[in-house]
Amino acid sequence: AARAALDAGVALDRQGPRLRRLRAEALAELGLPGAALTDLDVALAVAPQDVAARVLRARLRREAGAAEGALQDARAAVAASPDLARAWLEQGAAEAALGLRAPARESLLRAVALDREGPDGAEAQAVLQRMELGG
Repeated sequence: AARAALDAGVALDRQGPRLRRLRAEALAELGLPGAALTDLDVALAVAPQDVAARVLRARLRREAGAAEGALQDARAAVAASPDLARAWLEQGAAEAALGLRAPARESLLRAVALDREGPDGAEAQAVLQRMELGG
């Protein structure tokens, strides 16, 4: 029902970046990353300053194996919102995927510092641990 409502909203406003981002979030949660990426591409073409869309696209690109694109999005998100732990997490995870260990470590430690007790900090710690173990 929620997806149908978002689809209807997007149909009414085809370039609606906020609705497209919201639908992309729902599609990602439903396990449809390709469809989510399509919506995010449109949303960011209209509203490149949407940090939440940048962070989500970074994650989806990284998970799809497109680490360079993920790093571009994550860097843009960090530049726009340097206090956002999730942006640093995505930057560090993309750097790690590209084998950039020193910058990845710095980015991930920044994410931990910004969200020490939260889910982004915990995920950054997990990425750091995998990196240290060579995985």
